[in-house]
Amino acid sequence: GSLGTALSVNVVMLIISWSIIEGLGAALLVPATQTLVRGHFNGKARARMYALLGATAGLAAALGPLIGGALTTYLSWRWAFAGETLVVVWVLLSRKKIPDVALGKERPHLDLVGGALSILGLGALVVGTLVLQTRIGVGVSLMVLGVAVLGGFIAWIRHAEAAGREPLVSPTLLVNRGFRGGLYLTTTQQFVLGCYAFIVPVFVQLVLGYTPMQAGLTVLPASFALLGVSIAVGKFASSISPMILVRFGLASASIGLIVILVRLGSAVRGVELALGLAFVGAGIGLLVSQLNNITLSSVDAERASEASGVNASFQNLGVSLGTAVAGTVLVLALTAGFSNQVANSSVFTDQQKVTAQAALDEGVSVVSNDAVLARLAGQDQAILDEAVRINTAVRPQAMQIALAVPITALLAALLITSRRRTPSPAA
Repeated sequence: GSLGTALSVNVVMLIISWSIIEGLGAALLVPATQTLVRGHFNGKARARMYALLGATAGLAAALGPLIGGALTTYLSWRWAFAGETLVVVWVLLSRKKIPDVALGKERPHLDLVGGALSILGLGALVVGTLVLQTRIGVGVSLMVLGVAVLGGFIAWIRHAEAAGREPLVSPTLLVNRGFRGGLYLTTTQQFVLGCYAFIVPVFVQLVLGYTPMQAGLTVLPASFALLGVSIAVGKFASSISPMILVRFGLASASIGLIVILVRLGSAVRGVELALGLAFVGAGIGLLVSQLNNITLSSVDAERASEASGVNASFQNLGVSLGTAVAGTVLVLALTAGFSNQVANSSVFTDQQKVTAQAALDEGVSVVSNDAVLARLAGQDQAILDEAVRINTAVRPQAMQIALAVPITALLAALLITSRRRTPSPAA
């Protein structure tokens, strides 16, 4: 997938290589990695290992944007994916150093009906959220369809188990209170990550005019905080309640996003977001160091592989929904802000207001001031100045509205975890 992406000659090849093939690789890799940890470690050692995995994620988060930004800025984005290919080759050559875990006595059968229903249901939810940007009715219909299909999925796996078949996911796994609580927190964490990782780069590149390299440097406070906290937590995670660390993580990430939200309205340099990004990184670091252990340790060892697959699916769902929701809310807020500013403008003529509204109805994107000027080339200077003024005023406000979504999700999770006692991981 990485190699195909690097060599892509058109959008179709890019989608097949990156979204499908590389996505399939991630779907196979992530739950298998979690299963290896669950199968080889117990008790305090398992808690430390999951914290170490969080630290590894922090290292990747610190280096990824920086390396990718440098390659994109000074060479080409293709080199980033070529580098991924080299990493994969190195891991494959080192695979004999990684001990496997014992498999069950019988090879499981793939539930094709359950798999199809889960794909259609989750896919409709994400796509429906994206379509809301331009076609609200279609988007809502797709989301309702997704919920209905997922309801059918639940009914199917119950029917399959009652009939003595092997469903894609055992219903008994989903009624496990500790597992369900862990899935909720994992989805929330990934949802927040997807939202903030979308909004901040858009802000620094399109509002502040940063290059990809500068954008990568801007998010370093979050990456290094995530890395440092994950490593530190691994040393004393076994002596502190995991849920206490989770609550501190939710609180820290909430504080960080609130600080960023406040600064977005007036920031003229990326460094002004550093404090908020550091709090977000520290919060995510606390969460990633604990949630896999909380979620997967709540199930029996023989269900570790199945639970890892479900956990990885919810991780992907969370980040996908986070990116989709953030993008949708951002575009809708931007459209509403543009429409209101244009309608109240004394510079645009009535006909120009009608034309601008028609363009908004066809869809709008977050664009730089230079792009606005390019689109309006040939217009009077007063029109150009007014368009830039509106664009400059509306974008930060729309991003603040979009950032309120992950903040709400974090505060809701913090409230729920503070009022309910989630079981600690089993030894």
